[in-house]
Amino acid sequence: MTSVSVQPRDVVFTFTDSCNCCITCWCCREPKDDDQLYVNSRGDIESFSKNKAKRDIALSFQRAKQHLDETLHRRVVAFQGDPEAFQHRISSILESIDSLGHINKAHIEGINELMLSTLSEQRGGK
Repeated sequence: MTSVSVQPRDVVFTFTDSCNCCITCWCCREPKDDDQLYVNSRGDIESFSKNKAKRDIALSFQRAKQHLDETLHRRVVAFQGDPEAFQHRISSILESIDSLGHINKAHIEGINELMLSTLSEQRGGK
């Protein structure tokens, strides 16, 4: 979306749907499978930032896991699913997260696949 503002002697274009940052930032590239990720309180996935962790990486990891658990619970309940049953289904992924000490893209993709198969089973498919 583009908006145009006309001011005396100037025309200002504002491109609200473009990215003007460098190619190395999170929004411009697809994360690799082993890149560390952070799940924020809204359930959005971000690149893990040591600066945001404020020198306490272990505490940041615990927050990310808590946010992941809360997000999964909300989403499973929203689709009238059983959160405890879903937790059991993703237990191997959660164990991997705990053993590595971080969340990565492969973990999120595995959870997404199990979520899709769970929803498909609930709707009588597959």
